[in-house]
Amino acid sequence: KDYMSPYNIILLNENSEKVSTWYESIKFPDGVAIERIRTWRGTKKLSDKIPEKVKALMEKKDAMAEYDALISDLVTLRKSVGPFASWKDQEIQLTLDEHRVPFKLKGIKVFASHKEEWHQNG
Repeated sequence: KDYMSPYNIILLNENSEKVSTWYESIKFPDGVAIERIRTWRGTKKLSDKIPEKVKALMEKKDAMAEYDALISDLVTLRKSVGPFASWKDQEIQLTLDEHRVPFKLKGIKVFASHKEEWHQNG
């Protein structure tokens, strides 16, 4: 099942960013770069590799220092470990709020979105 984000559907094209979950594919318009925060090994994945579209946007806007500071602060939020440890939405939102102005000065808007799906194995 495909879900179209609430952005203007005309902006979607073959280069649009797409996030696939267990049950849906969520497509975002061209110009939107996505950094996915996962529960399982999320801290390691978040700090180890930057998605290509995010990297390209940060380099284009000369915002790598701002990005690195944001990722560093997000990684410190995740204190518990293990497969069932989870991020706290409010802490993520507060951290993004702290970093919004530096990104805005570079012409970048930063948002958080949360999607949960329940699935059962077995």
